[in-house]
Amino acid sequence: MPDPPKINDNFEECRRRGLNWIGENGFCPDDAARLRVAGTDSAEWCAQAMPHASPERLQVATDWTYLMFVFDDLFCDTGESSTNTDAFVAAAARIMHLFEAPDGATTDPANPFTAPIRDLALRVRRCATPAQVRRWIEGHRTWLLGVAWQIAAQSSGTPLSLNDYTVMRLGTCAGLPFAAMMEEEEVPAGELNSPKVRALTEAACLTAGRDNDLASYGKEFWYAQQTPDTRPGIATNLVDVLMDLYGHTRDQALEEATRLRDHTTHLFIRLREQVLPTAGAPLRHYVNALGTCIRATIDIGLTTARYTNPPPARSTSPQA
Repeated sequence: MPDPPKINDNFEECRRRGLNWIGENGFCPDDAARLRVAGTDSAEWCAQAMPHASPERLQVATDWTYLMFVFDDLFCDTGESSTNTDAFVAAAARIMHLFEAPDGATTDPANPFTAPIRDLALRVRRCATPAQVRRWIEGHRTWLLGVAWQIAAQSSGTPLSLNDYTVMRLGTCAGLPFAAMMEEEEVPAGELNSPKVRALTEAACLTAGRDNDLASYGKEFWYAQQTPDTRPGIATNLVDVLMDLYGHTRDQALEEATRLRDHTTHLFIRLREQVLPTAGAPLRHYVNALGTCIRATIDIGLTTARYTNPPPARSTSPQA
């Protein structure tokens, strides 16, 4: 672990407001649905990942995380868009338009995500600089493009190389839009886009993605046992990727996935040690926030009900 655990003082209030917000937007029609959303522990994760964030920025991040888990379940894992690349790309393009132009976007009553995404996009503009907003938008583009690649690969049934899976996972983990929200004070573009800081950001996101693969694997394996005839055409968890590519046993794949996870963590720490001595205050805050995000991801991943107590198996095998 690169950092000790911390939690934001506004955690409880953000959780209460976040669950109320997600319910007001129609995603908690009954107690069971509310428990599933609460079981993502989104507020806990954000409060640990952003222990020093302002209340407004923490609330936006909390609401975004609750909503993106719901979006992941309904658009990326189930329904037509989860298996049809054309349908997903069309939905993703409309969502990107909302991020780009929330003031002029037309609300689609048939799409339950339109109104809350528009609300988030407007709120982000109130607590972030134009440059930070642009980074947040581009982070979503990377995420949605990664998911589109995953859906296309599943449809074709062509296995990905480990390198290609790694690039795809860097997108599907949705780390880049969250990293943009952790940038409390704007980091000069020249510093943020330098090769070492860019590598730091990607190492943090990939470490979190690999931790998520390990934390969610038990749930995914359980679902595969419940619905063995509905496994996607290609592996989408690092453990299964290693089993399919190299013929590893499950135990061997878990050990190798952990080794790869540790490798990216060590890379993050080495790069951080090189960057921090000459970093200005905004960059120092951002780099340290990446470390707390890694810590939060593994701590919450080990206990969240999303992985330890999943709902009954659905028609398609879920992905974290």
